[in-house]
Amino acid sequence: MYDLRPICLILLMVFTISVSANGLSITNVQRDSLNQTVSFDIHWYNSWRVDSLATPYNWDAAWVFVKFQDCDASPSDPWIHGALNDSLVLHDFGKLEPVFSDGSSLGLDTDLKGVMLRRSSNGLFGNTAPTRITLKLTNMISGVAYNLRVIATEMVFVKEGAFELGGITAGNAFSANTTSNDPAVAPIVSESAVTLNSHAGGNDATITLSPGFPKGFGGFHLMKYEITEEQYAVFLNSIPRAVQSTRYPGNYGNNRQNLVANGNNPLHTYQTDRPDRAQNFLSWDDVAAFLDWACLRPMTELEYEKACRGIQSAVADECAWGTASAFELTDITAPEDGTEIPGNLPANANFINNNLNGGDGGRGPVRVGIFALPGNATRIQAGGTYYGALEMSGNVWEYCVGALYITSIAGSVNFTDAPGDGVLGTNGQANQNGWPSITSGGHVIRGGSWNDNLAELRVASRYIGWSGNRNYNTGGRGVR
Repeated sequence: MYDLRPICLILLMVFTISVSANGLSITNVQRDSLNQTVSFDIHWYNSWRVDSLATPYNWDAAWVFVKFQDCDASPSDPWIHGALNDSLVLHDFGKLEPVFSDGSSLGLDTDLKGVMLRRSSNGLFGNTAPTRITLKLTNMISGVAYNLRVIATEMVFVKEGAFELGGITAGNAFSANTTSNDPAVAPIVSESAVTLNSHAGGNDATITLSPGFPKGFGGFHLMKYEITEEQYAVFLNSIPRAVQSTRYPGNYGNNRQNLVANGNNPLHTYQTDRPDRAQNFLSWDDVAAFLDWACLRPMTELEYEKACRGIQSAVADECAWGTASAFELTDITAPEDGTEIPGNLPANANFINNNLNGGDGGRGPVRVGIFALPGNATRIQAGGTYYGALEMSGNVWEYCVGALYITSIAGSVNFTDAPGDGVLGTNGQANQNGWPSITSGGHVIRGGSWNDNLAELRVASRYIGWSGNRNYNTGGRGVR
């Protein structure tokens, strides 16, 4: 089992904690109470920055933020989200550099809820040494001992630019024409208001999206992987105990779900022995709450298509890696300790409800990034998108904000790109204005799962009828 407890720091005391996902780690956390700083080492594998070298002219990054709680606080007290000082010179970013979430230039986003860190030079980076980061915070009290967590998640940058929606013969897909089952693509050329042929529910109808609705043309950062069991455990262990059970997906031992409640210790309640496995059994409200807490936001279904195919022309019936075919995962190596790989290469997707041979066996999600092996140099081999995100087709369904009818669905077309604020409502739900909820609707699922056929893995395939409730094949990821 991984130790997901926080550390209590007051002044120049050094402890070590590691929260990892496919090699990303935060270690050697140190708090200087007098100077209001938090320092740590950050490291992750297989990073890149190629914005002046080759397509897709992007980079990967780590979204880093701080959570803290008075060591004498009760389990019912919320954790506080760290607020960064707005002066760049008061931080030390080591060998990395801060970049705006839209990728436009260097700096800190105006909400100061965290920092997006990318490489400071171009290149492909393998097993590089950790780099020391120091962040200056404004909302810690000098001399007070805090439970402290520095949390990071790997991201990929999706570059600004035009792209195409649709590209399959299916009643629910977007297309340039009003006729159902028409594969003609619909171009997205700006973030201005746009009217689309949505074909939702098989209806030949149109939907108009406001300028504020994120359409995928503008730049944004996307989680490289689906939410993992360890990431979700850290989330549960950083919210008030009164609402933990509301957000806990349950179903331990079913369909490879290994996140479990662990006794009554309020600072170490949830843990998993499969930290890098994609978290399933998540509802829309679970995913939205996680993203609000992490100061990310849900992606829209237009952003989903852009993140998969990039600026290239749509390929008929393509999956996230740009072709219409897929190689199903049937075998997995043992033990499943984060080093497991497919046992039946050239497998590049977990789909079609296979009972896996080897490893833990069973039917369900697998380790995120499992197909991105050192020798898998192409998108097809790694199951990767144009921008380097993984498992956007298969493994678990991806919750997205839907482009749906304003007359019948609340909280959809009025959605904006405002990220979460790090604070949940008293009931443990996301409380951001304009975000859809289970009760309001306005959400869809995209990309298929381990339980679905190839048709559901297609980039343009839209599942608009899902209730948003928990299911063995639903998970998600976010953007900023």
